[in-house]
Amino acid sequence: MDNINGLPDDLLVKILSFVPTYVAVSTCVLSKRWEFLWMWLPNLEFVSPWDSRPGIVDFINKKLPIHRAPVIERLCIHINSNPHIKPEYIKRWIEIAVSHYVRELQIDYHSKTKITLQLEAESYFIDGKYLQQLISGCPVLEDLSLRFCCNDNLREFTVIIPSLQSLSLFLFGNSNLNRYKIDTPSLKYLKLEDWNDPEHYSWTNMPKLREAYVDVESSNHLKTLIGSITSVKHLTICCLEVS
Repeated sequence: MDNINGLPDDLLVKILSFVPTYVAVSTCVLSKRWEFLWMWLPNLEFVSPWDSRPGIVDFINKKLPIHRAPVIERLCIHINSNPHIKPEYIKRWIEIAVSHYVRELQIDYHSKTKITLQLEAESYFIDGKYLQQLISGCPVLEDLSLRFCCNDNLREFTVIIPSLQSLSLFLFGNSNLNRYKIDTPSLKYLKLEDWNDPEHYSWTNMPKLREAYVDVESSNHLKTLIGSITSVKHLTICCLEVS
């Protein structure tokens, strides 16, 4: 232990980066010096299996706001069936990650009845207004995956992210979704699976798009989209209704 303590802090942080986050956090009890070392880690993964206790949620709420790394390369939070999760917690975690210039962000929250948010995101419970707040709170996001299923609250949403390079949209079984707008000038990869027929949709400003996979139900939707992806190099199209 004395030999390890003789190493500089940046090297100790490097060593901690090779172990799971929960192991790195546990070193905080070793001594005063080790108490905050893990807070300089650029990669964080918090995982909680099926657990109704508030521990993991309280820990993230207390420690993430005071994380010391100026840049968070990767933040992954996976929480299963925890009744202590509140929507404002998720929003706050994203805001903190963005303030640390997060490069890769994934937040998975699984409940017994619904699978909700990832950024990469799956959303089975979130309403359109809250979703919009989350998206607008990530102006430097490069990779976004969104899934909506059986959600009567989601009627419209907008994705305007200048930095976004990869976008995957999976829209299933949501007859109330009637409008959306996509404005992503840096987008290079698009995957769209939309089995709805929205009344109003707008695809604009995708001059850098190189690859696209499109699976839609409405030929009208397809025509609108095709007119916006003229720079694409590789295009795959599936459409149930062709006119």
